[in-house]
Amino acid sequence: LLPRQSAAPFQSALFPCCIEKGLDITYGAAAPYLSGSAILRGVPNVADSLAAIKKVVFEDKKITMEKLIDALDKNFEGEEEVLHLLQRAPKFGNDDDYVDAITNEVITHVSDVGAKYKRFAGAATIMAIDAGQHAIMEGRQIGALPDGRRAGEAIAESGICAYQGRDRSGPTALMRSITKIDHLKFTSGDVVNMKFSP
Repeated sequence: LLPRQSAAPFQSALFPCCIEKGLDITYGAAAPYLSGSAILRGVPNVADSLAAIKKVVFEDKKITMEKLIDALDKNFEGEEEVLHLLQRAPKFGNDDDYVDAITNEVITHVSDVGAKYKRFAGAATIMAIDAGQHAIMEGRQIGALPDGRRAGEAIAESGICAYQGRDRSGPTALMRSITKIDHLKFTSGDVVNMKFSP
């Protein structure tokens, strides 16, 4: 949006440099203090997918990369054995260092790359992880994934929580997985959505 359309007079009043220059913060008057969020979604899907590829293709050599790509292109139709292998690979949210370390690598890399770019008016780029209602809408546009998710299904509904139903080891294990992540890489926040059965 143009500064005129998204002016922030109250926020501007909190910065002496804006007052001294007589400019709204959206015009870049407080550039050294500005930041803008880049929001990541589907982080658990990415981590689970990378863990599945690492385990099933490269370590256990149960399938080839070509076989995996073919199964993904078919949305796993007629490839139930491949789907089963991928679904059995380690999943984030179960206090499993194998996939938890991959999850942390993913978010660290994305945060470090994002920090190299400036936003409007020289604002620093900071990261956030969320999903919420976007999980369904964006999932409809995403093809099958190596984590065993079929095309069109929702992506992880919470920013940094296990994909729906994959946290099989209980809430304590889920929280242990979450605490292994460097949350300082996401200073704009990350969402955890835990559900408990009655």
